[in-house]
Amino acid sequence: MSVQSEDHTAIDVAPGAMDAERESVWEGVQTYLIGLALSALLTGAAFYFAQSQWIWRPSIPVALSVLAVAQIGVHLVFFLHLTTAPDNVNNTLALAFGTLIVALVIGGSLWIMYHMNMNMPPMERMPTPVASAARYRTATGVIEAANPEPVAAKVSGVIRSVDCDVGIRVQKDRLCAMIDAPSLDRAVAQSERRLRAAQARARHDQAALAAAQARLKHGPGARKHVEASQEALGRDERAAAAMQQALDAAKARLADAKIIAPTDGVVLSRNIKPGQAVAPNSEQPLFLFAPDGTPVEFKASLPGSLATAFKTGEKVVFTVDQLQGESFEGKILSVAPGERAEAAEVVVTAPNPRAALKPGMKATLRAPAE
Repeated sequence: MSVQSEDHTAIDVAPGAMDAERESVWEGVQTYLIGLALSALLTGAAFYFAQSQWIWRPSIPVALSVLAVAQIGVHLVFFLHLTTAPDNVNNTLALAFGTLIVALVIGGSLWIMYHMNMNMPPMERMPTPVASAARYRTATGVIEAANPEPVAAKVSGVIRSVDCDVGIRVQKDRLCAMIDAPSLDRAVAQSERRLRAAQARARHDQAALAAAQARLKHGPGARKHVEASQEALGRDERAAAAMQQALDAAKARLADAKIIAPTDGVVLSRNIKPGQAVAPNSEQPLFLFAPDGTPVEFKASLPGSLATAFKTGEKVVFTVDQLQGESFEGKILSVAPGERAEAAEVVVTAPNPRAALKPGMKATLRAPAE
């Protein structure tokens, strides 16, 4: 072992850290603190990007990958002391070789699994056991919200903009549309002018009252002026208070021109478009929302001879295609004849605590065969 290597072993520093023996304890600790701060910053940024609504969703995995690589670099430099010093060449080569092997193993495994998945026959093409096919029949339906929440127009006007579309998830109080109501804007501006005028009169009355009270010291004849000023001040203060209430009411009416989401959930329908005139007395709501976690239901058509196999209130099991055939438990809400005499319609309701069941998903109900 060389003398230089012995010196590094003696002071217990990382290989390749040529200048470590000339560093003070504080300088060494400072390096670890800088690394800790950068690691915490990168970790916080990763959590922010993963939950942010201001970033284009498909770019989030790319941003997380870049932050992960940066995190690796911070750990290598500040904690493992991987530097470009001459004695660190072997460490760098070993790290590069290990990275290559890991990339080959993971990449090769993903490539193999991808091609195996592409070459496997779909599950629906695989032969179905004869006994199972003989014992059961299936019926399908489309999941709907059991209690959709409508949002109607509260003011008359023309739709200026629409920011929510069918099928998207929204958070409570999100702005979904804006109604252009010039009459409400004018009412707010007029109320503000009247309030400013009433406040100006009240200030003038206060100045007049102060002057009258000052003259009262020179003679009792000024008492009438004091009383008149007090009466005028009270009258104008009451008028200013009434103008303030009118302004608050006008602003509340103007706020009704904003159509906001009443709850967290999914937009079921949108019945407006920019430039369309709306009114509060319209029977058709502007939006229909399906709140998260509320029960769902779907209607399944069956042969009429199978209607007797189901009873109202009976528990049934159904699967959802979009959730990889995951099974859910529901309850028969009603059984009624269908549009055709030989068919029957079964309405199934199911809880949705995890909000996994979304309106528009295809549900498959398993029914006993004839």
